[in-house]
Amino acid sequence: MRSWWRLRKTAFPPPFDSLLFLKLSDGRGQPDGGACQRQRSRMRRPLKQSLPLSLRGPPAELSPSAMQEDLFPNASPASPSRPCRVLMVCTGNICRSPTAHGVLRKMADEAGLGARVQVDSAGTHGYHTGEPPDARSQRHALWRGYDLSQQRARQLTAQDFENFDLILVMDAANERAARALCPPALRHKLRRLTDFCTRHRSAQEVPDPYYGGAAGFEKVLDLAEDACAGVLRSICS
Repeated sequence: MRSWWRLRKTAFPPPFDSLLFLKLSDGRGQPDGGACQRQRSRMRRPLKQSLPLSLRGPPAELSPSAMQEDLFPNASPASPSRPCRVLMVCTGNICRSPTAHGVLRKMADEAGLGARVQVDSAGTHGYHTGEPPDARSQRHALWRGYDLSQQRARQLTAQDFENFDLILVMDAANERAARALCPPALRHKLRRLTDFCTRHRSAQEVPDPYYGGAAGFEKVLDLAEDACAGVLRSICS
């Protein structure tokens, strides 16, 4: 029993999930050693393996220079001496924006761009100020190798539009709320995260998974990974 408990803690880092336990057991409630090892390997696998495909180039209809001009119309693009500051925004800052924050942060670090990209997140409403991300968001993100545990929710402010180069909202409601705070001269900084998707080109919004099930949180991750690769590509073009 003690050896199984140690294996459980190693194979399933907290938060522990019963569905994952069943998936990695042998059907009789005992751990499947091979499945556990594969799960540990997946969680340790760097994201660089997926970056070459997603960073292959900007959407065909936009040239790199056009994307840079669109991203930075009134300022020089990011450089080693001037990092690009990106703010992810959703409603409460506990599900979608922390996920996108964590995805972009890890992608930038593993692509060697950590010094060129600074990331934060906020919510248009202060419902959850000071709270960590939703436990479900943390769990699903952790399965893909993203640790959201150190993030804490905060509310979007007008000063954020001065401090950040790019403010990426998740849906139309977020965009309306952010636009109401944004000084008119800085509205060029406000975009939807899905504007940068290349695989999910029909996506107009990142749906809020808060009242749904596991599939909703996986969808957020799918869209965030696609869009964040596009953001990095635009910054580096």
